[in-house]
Amino acid sequence: MLLVDELFMFCVQLKLGLFEQDLANRFQIHRSPVCRKVITETNFFLGSQVIWPSREDVNSYMPEGFKRFYASMRVILDCTEIFVQTPTSLLLQSQLHSTYKSNTTLKGLIGSTPYGTISFVSSLYTGGISDKGITRCSGILDLLEPGDSVMAEKGFDIEDLLREKGVELNIPQFLESLEQISAQDVQKTKTIACLRIHVERAMRRVKGYHFFVLTIFIGNGASDSTFHSTQILWLRGDAGRQVQIDFDTFELEYSKDCKHDYVEFREASIEVGDPKTISGKNGPILTNRLCGNTKPNSIQSQGNMVWVQFMSDGNSTTVYKGFRASFKAGQGRLSASCPLMLLFLSALIVKKVNLL
Repeated sequence: MLLVDELFMFCVQLKLGLFEQDLANRFQIHRSPVCRKVITETNFFLGSQVIWPSREDVNSYMPEGFKRFYASMRVILDCTEIFVQTPTSLLLQSQLHSTYKSNTTLKGLIGSTPYGTISFVSSLYTGGISDKGITRCSGILDLLEPGDSVMAEKGFDIEDLLREKGVELNIPQFLESLEQISAQDVQKTKTIACLRIHVERAMRRVKGYHFFVLTIFIGNGASDSTFHSTQILWLRGDAGRQVQIDFDTFELEYSKDCKHDYVEFREASIEVGDPKTISGKNGPILTNRLCGNTKPNSIQSQGNMVWVQFMSDGNSTTVYKGFRASFKAGQGRLSASCPLMLLFLSALIVKKVNLL
């Protein structure tokens, strides 16, 4: 398949959200390469794009309805879930079980701007995580600034998390011990319901574009007692430039010799005779396996490419925040984040270079 045809197929998928079999028929290829090619094009074009807008950009496009009632609104938050295969392990079933869906799911946090564009997409967490837990681990709190306000539904008990950042939370009024909600609170609830419809429409596009119409298969590990997940990424700088990786945060499960959850960095190089294949699994080690909660020092490569592998066995009952790092080579600087126990939202809307 020609590269120009792959690009056109990618654009068609983004615009129309067709089924994989439909795309396969249109482009006269087998169904199996369709998903791989779309994901490849997505990572290439959108992998390093920053979709979180500045405060000034949000204010510039703020709709009148928000200007009147919630002028400081920065993001509207809500969660979405996708069904996954039910593992035989009772521990994994309990971690993946969603009380809301009454099924095993993966759960993601999505944020929308007041004017309706997607501004935040978390990676996917196990379905048993609470709205408060996913807010804490997803990294959205690091993006908010003092004076911002957030809109969400009742289930987001995150006021204490936002208060620490100097951010206001706007959610519908709870009845609690009151016999009747006041007329003012009723009007506030109606206003919030009307304004937060933007994020509901965004998640409708998530489901309507057929990326997750079937139950997600979680691999052979579903029948074992542990849930292994590995993601590999290559960092590439300009020719003749070295790559430097700096860590902002780091929190992985600790184990002796980092046998369970870890991240590993090696020198990478292009395979001889095949400029499209980058090898690094057996390359020189830049650092030993990293785990625990001690932030590593900066890592410097000798060449312009680095092979990165993140591995999680998913066997811990504790949710760790993972790590957030950035790399720079030459004049460029890209971000990469890796929340633990996630399976990144592959071909949807990519916030940054996800490792897992």
